[in-house]
Amino acid sequence: TYQRNINTLIGKYKPGAIFLKANLDSVKLEIRNEFNGSKLHDEVVKMQNLSVIPLFITTNFESGAWYWDSKATRFPFPLALGASLSREFAYRQGKITSVEAKAQGINWLTAPAVNISIDPDNTLLQLQSFGNDPVLSADLGSRYIKGCQEVGIAACMKFFPNEAPQTLLTVSPDEIAPDQLDVFKSCVDSGVLSIMGSPIDLTDYDKLHERTISEHLISDMLRDRLGFNGLFVCKLVTSNKPDYVIE
Repeated sequence: TYQRNINTLIGKYKPGAIFLKANLDSVKLEIRNEFNGSKLHDEVVKMQNLSVIPLFITTNFESGAWYWDSKATRFPFPLALGASLSREFAYRQGKITSVEAKAQGINWLTAPAVNISIDPDNTLLQLQSFGNDPVLSADLGSRYIKGCQEVGIAACMKFFPNEAPQTLLTVSPDEIAPDQLDVFKSCVDSGVLSIMGSPIDLTDYDKLHERTISEHLISDMLRDRLGFNGLFVCKLVTSNKPDYVIE
């Protein structure tokens, strides 16, 4: 049933990317359903063969490629990497994760998260980020991206301009802190191939669409001011179920 549904989706909608969501236990994050990485690779090959254009295949591998294969390296959350203060660790984590992800058929990682405006009540973003030091976030983010992309996996820096996953609130482009812009600029200069914007809740689409994927934000700020010339994507959220679309 799963494969038949994927075949129908690719044939009917001709997507440019597919996000694979691992079956995570919502209470105990350390519990994962066993899934063989070779099996995932074989299924990804089938998806690619069905598609008219090569697909971006992505998933959340912020702490390593073990989500889909228990034998892959499991890293702590990025906040622990920030606590190490090690640019070398960031580079190695990006590279190791990408080597193992590539073996599973993944060619696009939605990482790293380089936001430094951390809400103390937003536990998820705290864990996803490297911390609240802009210099450290810029260094670790750039090194992670370098390690990732050296093995042929596209990195996706996030979240631009900012994200609060629990409340789905965003800041306007004019409210982005200069320190945060410096972090984004460093990652753009490192050659990151894609950037993910803040989420858009479809229940409040008009308001958030204007603030997160406006011409001012993407063309004036991201393209012209920061010099980014890659792929920009946004996360659409409906009933807490994320999907990714290319803008």
